Amino acid sequence: MKLIMLLLFTVLIHCQTKKEVHSFIASLGVEYPNIVTRQAYYESKHLKSTICKENNNLFGMKLAKQRFTLAIGENRGHAVYRNWKESVLDYYIWQRKYYKSGDYYKFLEKSGYCPYNKE
Repeated sequence: MKLIMLLLFTVLIHCQTKKEVHSFIASLGVEYPNIVTRQAYYESKHLKSTICKENNNLFGMKLAKQRFTLAIGENRGHAVYRNWKESVLDYYIWQRKYYKSGDYYKFLEKSGYCPYNKE
């Protein structure tokens, strides 16, 4: 929890690029950072979707009801974050809580994420 709070205080709000998103994902220690970066790009329609822009939500995450979340509200049925980095931090929290082991693509599909190109 201390790591999360420290990262929250160092978050900078600015436009993200795929490289920035990947670097931040990797720096957190997110499992499968390459897959997660592709997932963020796919879910956010190359960082241009309405949910991404309005909600700072790179993954199309819904508002968490049974775990700690960094979301500050809900818009269009999806969680709202102060900035895109908090969206990634919340994904990290979600991943640490629910992913245990095994094929990560299957885990994503079972979790309700759409299948996407694995390349």
